Amino acid sequence: MALEEYLSEGEEILWRGVPSWGLIFRWWDVFYIPFTFVWAAFSFFWTLLVVSSGAPPGFVFMGCLFSLFGIYIFAGRFAVDIVRRIGTQYAVTNKRAIILSGIFSKSFDAMRILPSTRIKISGKRRGSIYFGEGHGFYDMWRSFALLYGPDHPFAFERIRDVQRVYEIVLSVQEQTLSASKSAG
Repeated sequence: MALEEYLSEGEEILWRGVPSWGLIFRWWDVFYIPFTFVWAAFSFFWTLLVVSSGAPPGFVFMGCLFSLFGIYIFAGRFAVDIVRRIGTQYAVTNKRAIILSGIFSKSFDAMRILPSTRIKISGKRRGSIYFGEGHGFYDMWRSFALLYGPDHPFAFERIRDVQRVYEIVLSVQEQTLSASKSAG
């Protein structure tokens, strides 16, 4: 589906882009990678011992489940993150920031760019733009527990020319402020 299908009347796209592809390490991977390596190694070793000792099928089944989970948290979460980003498109219009994501079924999310909308940027050439307030500790932990994905509820993640896109967003904020002053 094209982004144009989601535009309202009088809305025009000022910028469109996609997140970087490939493997991305996030801040929590400093903790996750050693933990997941130990988890996966232990679960494989335990499963091997259970199978070789002739333990009941329930132990073998549990060992296989823990091993599969170990594979996912060690490597699979990176694959899920890559696939998630491959199906993602971003746009800034003269009214909103838009995120269209998903490969098989599309998910649409938009945020009006108001003068009061908090905008945060990281990076100079390639980086991320965060819209609105962050998660807070509980939601950050929820994102951390999912083992993949952005650590902010609405963000243009790892985009090219992040500074230029940031300036476009600021100009939309200024236009919105000017329009509200002239209307009021």
